[in-house]
Amino acid sequence: IMGNKYAGLLFEKPSTRTRTSFEVAAERMGAHVLYMTPDQLHLSGGEPVKDVARMLGGWLDIIIARVFQQSTLDEFKKYSKIPVINALSNSEHPTQMVSDFLTINEKKKRFKGLKLTFVGDGTNNMANSLMLACAMTGMDITIATPENYMPDKIYLQRAEKIASETGSEININNNVMDAARNSDILYTDVWTSMGEESERNKRIHDFQGYQINSSVLDAARP
Repeated sequence: IMGNKYAGLLFEKPSTRTRTSFEVAAERMGAHVLYMTPDQLHLSGGEPVKDVARMLGGWLDIIIARVFQQSTLDEFKKYSKIPVINALSNSEHPTQMVSDFLTINEKKKRFKGLKLTFVGDGTNNMANSLMLACAMTGMDITIATPENYMPDKIYLQRAEKIASETGSEININNNVMDAARNSDILYTDVWTSMGEESERNKRIHDFQGYQINSSVLDAARP
């Protein structure tokens, strides 16, 4: 499929699983893979993203980027003129959704009529992506998160707009047990994401109880 094509992996954030899966998949499809860091591309030295994007667009056939800011991806898409895959940003993690929803479909054989409950940081990229993915597939979702970590209004509104067309329901709940009740899928994530290490102690305090344990499992559907 990708014979004699060149795929560039641009990773601002380190990764084990994401890099390995993309690199192996691209090579199995026949692509030549180049792994690049910001230092190698002088992005960390102040070279504008749009200039790097234009240069890479002239040499590569696809860019797979794992970055901090969503705006970096947007600039690569705008100026490279080639396909750009979001391998993670601080705002979104769509490729994780592809993997997770494939698993849900394998186990449940459907999306409609299911309820997914996410327990944890309602502001992070996983919560954003789960709201969008559930809305797109018609699955109901509840975000169980502390009051100070409510979902981003822009992503919530985007998801609600999609949900109005697919019949999905999106709910926010500060009570984990209430949120987990009658759930078909329970989902959680780290309390402290990459780049938030300085907030670790505060987050450990804030997210006490926002975990999936035996009591929460008992509240969900068998």
